[in-house]
Amino acid sequence: MKRLLKQSDFENYHVVTSPPRHEFHCWAGAPDAVYDPAADRFYIVYRVREPERRGFEARIDESADGINFTTVKTFSASEFYCPSIERSAILKDPKTGLFKLYLAVDHRPWRILKLDDVSDVRDFNSATARPVLEAAPDAPDNGHVKDPFIFVAPDGLYRMYYIGHGGNREETYLATSRDGETWERSDKNPIMKNCGWHDFFTRPACLLPLDDGYAFYYEGSGDKWFDKIFNVQTGVGFTTDLETIEDRSPEGPALMTSTPGGRLGTLRYLSCVEAKGKVFAYYEAARPDDSHELRVSVIEE
Repeated sequence: MKRLLKQSDFENYHVVTSPPRHEFHCWAGAPDAVYDPAADRFYIVYRVREPERRGFEARIDESADGINFTTVKTFSASEFYCPSIERSAILKDPKTGLFKLYLAVDHRPWRILKLDDVSDVRDFNSATARPVLEAAPDAPDNGHVKDPFIFVAPDGLYRMYYIGHGGNREETYLATSRDGETWERSDKNPIMKNCGWHDFFTRPACLLPLDDGYAFYYEGSGDKWFDKIFNVQTGVGFTTDLETIEDRSPEGPALMTSTPGGRLGTLRYLSCVEAKGKVFAYYEAARPDDSHELRVSVIEE
């Protein structure tokens, strides 16, 4: 993508998955997506939530066109002995050709698990789950870690952008790895702090390459906002080294839902896939009834 995404890019969209009920605190979302050019298939992992049982299920869906998806794998929170699954990360490893899957689970505190790599996403096995990143008593993120987004840069280094919580609520953190298994925290953490309009939450969403660097999409909310926990909207930053982020939307969110509800203008968990000369932008968006649905906006490059 040669430019930053803008609000008008999200006026047109397709609904990938609807929430289980159309009411507040019911949603389908927290997506992460990948395109496999070898199979010409899109895969998306997301979670489904109800107020009574939070993130009770994670699903992997498959699509030939990036718009119409079929569920091919389902995980329940009980498989991981937790009350809730949040955002997961899926990617096809450029080094091995295998799929990797990471899940954020509420083990009081939150931590990030990884399943064994597979050649077919249908073969992911919850019994292979093991922790790869946990809260560290001697690190700034000593409260919890969750919601990874993983990017493998041309230098071959795996970078995990994740939500860390320490003494200043949820902020954006970075860990790196040579193999996707063993991770080392950045000594610059948190790499994006709570400030300005996003002085309550500052959380990573995704990256998109530009001609001169990378667009770094993040999400946030303000301490004085109405419903600052769930009224989360998206900002944009810029980076060349994938560690130092310049905020390009310091005055306010760059992206919000095109269908705000009575309480929420939420557009969060943005995940962008470049395929077929287009950008497929997947995200969780508030509906007029304040439930959230999983959408895709297809944007010409």
